[in-house]
Amino acid sequence: MDGAIIKMLHSNSPVTLSGVLYPMIADGQQKINSVRKSKGLRRSYTVSLLDKDKRRLGKVLQPFFDKYDTDGDGKIDVSEMHALLADVNEQVSTEKVKGWMAKMDPSNSGSIDTSEFVDAMLLYITAKAHEQSEEADERKKSAILKGDLAPDEEEKSSSEDEQEEEDVEMPEDLQQMGWKEQQAHIMKRSAKMMGVGTLIILVFSDPMVDVMSNVGARLSIPPFYVAFVLAPLASNASEFIASYNYAGKKTQKTITVSLAALEGAACMNNTFCLAIFMALVYFQGIAWKFCAETVSILLIQLVVVCVAVQKTQRAWHGVLLLCLFPLSIVLVAALEGAGLD
Repeated sequence: MDGAIIKMLHSNSPVTLSGVLYPMIADGQQKINSVRKSKGLRRSYTVSLLDKDKRRLGKVLQPFFDKYDTDGDGKIDVSEMHALLADVNEQVSTEKVKGWMAKMDPSNSGSIDTSEFVDAMLLYITAKAHEQSEEADERKKSAILKGDLAPDEEEKSSSEDEQEEEDVEMPEDLQQMGWKEQQAHIMKRSAKMMGVGTLIILVFSDPMVDVMSNVGARLSIPPFYVAFVLAPLASNASEFIASYNYAGKKTQKTITVSLAALEGAACMNNTFCLAIFMALVYFQGIAWKFCAETVSILLIQLVVVCVAVQKTQRAWHGVLLLCLFPLSIVLVAALEGAGLD
């Protein structure tokens, strides 16, 4: 992501430095406030970042510092800073550059080093974002006073992101009801749909087991491996579709819901169902021949837990979890080959 940002800023595209970097800074500021909240401290309105976020910002800005540090002394002056900002589509006067650079130059040397450069850019980008936000608010107020924009349209515009995240449609037949009636009807409808779903499972689950057993017999493959591949695809199809639709909105809230749904499905299938299976084996006196499968399931669960507790989910986490499906089959085969059964 950082490499893409640097490449974009070096290109001739009309993007601005502040437009590209402010989301990173805003996210860092949100992290600081989350940390302060967890410690019982008040929200911070100062322009600051956590050390790791500040290092990341410095990494993105370093190529620009090096490019405009023409004499190689590890510092850039007002004229070099003005040229840097102009090249990334930031139209700022020399006087303004000199003004906010002076705030990061306590020695009044007229130039700043790398660390001061990061602080100066942090201050500049945040201040510009606030100015643009205030200007947008003023334009909306002016439009309302002139009659060009209704107050409800202003509210709709300001909460557009929140509406996009929620984006939950109420069924047409319930839209005219009060919220209490809506909730009651939704609960009844949900109970009815879950009841029908349970009935379908009861009707089709036993024939499905017979089908998988026959497929394994005809292909000379142990039925477990056939069921291990096909059963999750059938039983988790609804969670997969719902999670995919949520993640497709690409907001922090919807992706979190998507991951939570997948983790919940994994816990229910692998832990809850395993407990029921063990109870059936115990109370009905069925021979136990499932050590390899149980060990494999528990080990995979531990790996998923280690990934799930990470505050930030990255692409390689997804690749790792995707690989767990075929690896678990290989692990069962290896354990059975070693005599664990």
